[in-house]
Amino acid sequence: MMFSKRSLVILLMIVILSACKENRPPQPFPYAQPPLMMATSSATMSEWLAEHYWNAWLDSIPKFSQDTSLIGGITKEDFVVAMKQYAALLNVIPTQKGIQIQNKLWNQLASCDESLKPIVNGLFQAHEQYFYHPLSSFRNEDFYLPAVRWKVSQETDSTRQQLYQNQFETCNHNQWGTVAPDFRYQVPGKEPERMHNIATPFTLLCFSIPECQYCWDIIQQLAHHADIQQAIQQGRLTVLNLYHENELEKWINYRKEYPQTWINAFDPDQDIQNNRLYILRATPSLYLLNQNKQILLKDATPEQIVRAL
Repeated sequence: MMFSKRSLVILLMIVILSACKENRPPQPFPYAQPPLMMATSSATMSEWLAEHYWNAWLDSIPKFSQDTSLIGGITKEDFVVAMKQYAALLNVIPTQKGIQIQNKLWNQLASCDESLKPIVNGLFQAHEQYFYHPLSSFRNEDFYLPAVRWKVSQETDSTRQQLYQNQFETCNHNQWGTVAPDFRYQVPGKEPERMHNIATPFTLLCFSIPECQYCWDIIQQLAHHADIQQAIQQGRLTVLNLYHENELEKWINYRKEYPQTWINAFDPDQDIQNNRLYILRATPSLYLLNQNKQILLKDATPEQIVRAL
């Protein structure tokens, strides 16, 4: 095949430019800079930062190094720090606003250039780690839902697509703001009652099982937290600690270990487990409800519960 001198020059320039792009050093993560007028309101600034957090980085990726050991031109270490700060931001702004920001982000990414897909997939993996992993202190299925919806639409491997479809269905179940499914609970020696009849402004559902060290640690953390104790004493909060499995004798023998200011009950109808009223990926699983039994927090951490109260 013959090339003209002009064609060879153009080809050589493309090769040189590509090599320069590959050899560029890592760049610092380009954090969003809020307008000066927002300096007087930390709440407004936090929301603005969260909404614009990834814009400068996504816009800069084509100009940054294409080195595959980097993530969009920044080191993996810097990317982890950036993701952690983003997760912290979403956890301090109103949940509804955080959900809106996540929906906007992943709707934009759904139409991104094909060349950006590997980098966006790295962003998705970080979202899975921070917002879906059961041991993450930032976990929030409502924040993860837009990301996993994107992943289901992009995944071509049928086995992995089914994995993410299952995650999507879990996150889509009992979303923020929906009314928590009602069920009967029973304290030994008393008649069953309905969860929706609890009258305090807030209800904390704690799905736990006996002889579970992680359950014990979380329960102790909640039981000895001054804000939780005060909310119970003031009649603002009811904690319903519910055993949802079927080894009832084992639970009854263990029940005395639970805080006495809580309602420690079992599910007499096995509704939670048999009818999947709540999808419990791990125990304990904490749900915070308002007086109308709308879900404020789902599978939350103790820190998220205290901050919300």
